[in-house]
Amino acid sequence: MKKILTYLAIGCLVILILRHSLNHLFKNKIVEGATGHINTAYIDPNLSKDPLYLAKTNAANISYLKGQLERINNLSLDINDMKKDVTTNTKTLTSLSQKLVDQGNSKALDNNTANNLANSGNIEPPGSRG
Repeated sequence: MKKILTYLAIGCLVILILRHSLNHLFKNKIVEGATGHINTAYIDPNLSKDPLYLAKTNAANISYLKGQLERINNLSLDINDMKKDVTTNTKTLTSLSQKLVDQGNSKALDNNTANNLANSGNIEPPGSRG
């Protein structure tokens, strides 16, 4: 008799658990604002004349614009830093290019040596033989 009562209790618990699970799975989900039809016409809530709404809107707009101005100021500081870097890079590249030109001019052969080398058929530059 105890076995039968135990099996009945377990069976009832299993049925209750299954019923709860199935109800949870197949329950209609409620979505706020879902009325079943789509209304595309705009309905004006007449908030444009409400002073409290206008004050809140203005405060939000002012706060947003303040953030944008701070962002613009930060960008202008970054641009000024970049201008300084570009100027430094331009000066450095100009100096480097001038040094390369000067070095190339100092190593160049004079016309007389170049002509003698061309006439001799020797392809080794002067001073390269050890």
